[in-house]
Amino acid sequence: MDIRSIQRTGSMFYVYLPTSWCKTWNIRSGTKVQLNVTPEGKLLVSPALQEEKQKHLEISVDEDDLRIINKLIVALYINPASSFKIHLKEKLDQAKLLDQKLLVPIELVEVEGKTISCESSISVSDPHLLLKTILNKIKNMIIVMTNNYNSELIMKYEEEIDRNRLLIEKSVVSALVHNHPHHAKTINLYYISIIAKQLESIADLLIRVDRKERAFLEDVLEKIGQLKDILGDMAEKNVEAKTAIAFCKEVSSMKDLDVASVKQYHKQRIKECFVSISETLIDLAITNEMGK
Repeated sequence: MDIRSIQRTGSMFYVYLPTSWCKTWNIRSGTKVQLNVTPEGKLLVSPALQEEKQKHLEISVDEDDLRIINKLIVALYINPASSFKIHLKEKLDQAKLLDQKLLVPIELVEVEGKTISCESSISVSDPHLLLKTILNKIKNMIIVMTNNYNSELIMKYEEEIDRNRLLIEKSVVSALVHNHPHHAKTINLYYISIIAKQLESIADLLIRVDRKERAFLEDVLEKIGQLKDILGDMAEKNVEAKTAIAFCKEVSSMKDLDVASVKQYHKQRIKECFVSISETLIDLAITNEMGK
């Protein structure tokens, strides 16, 4: 670590840049540099970079298992590439591939012969907003389930939640790969990603819960409302330990189920997802305390 003293001339403050760094990046008198302030208050000095060139990824694989190919497509999608292509040895059944659940949210996936391609043009800079959207979609899903039941609308909500979770992954990976200054603290992106995955699991399980389980669904709706209150201001202020602990107690009080049927299993798994989220919130709160 190189410690340097701040100097002052009149109303101006300055610090000398390391000579070795200037030589490495060809910094000379008159060279422009880029200054960015992170949410943690760090001042980053970078060589004036040209606009990042959008990257195209292209790989060849000897694979015909649709589940593996599906996972590969999702992995390529969440990385910050403008487009990608996968070259296969054998021709695939396009209908079967596109019927895979995780491919529903991905736009412009095309299969032509032995080539799968995607123009991954969507870029999202605010995962906080996407997390709020997921919470709202789950809330709306439960309202439809307990009032005017509409299976088509419920499935649409579930697909949109999947899509938003993928976009959160894409946003987080992009921020970390390019080390871009972000509205969220870098560590918060990690926690947002974990919470989004658990919320997606809750949505996947909810569509398997009997709509007659009104008391249970209303309990889930209440917990989603509490999460909205906790996470709604996450971009502006830290999650406090006492808030995270209170939510942990709330979800722990949800009734444990004797898993004697598949339907009971789905309800128990939803509780476990809430417990996992509450544990993540406590982790986040303690990390925030460390940063004070």
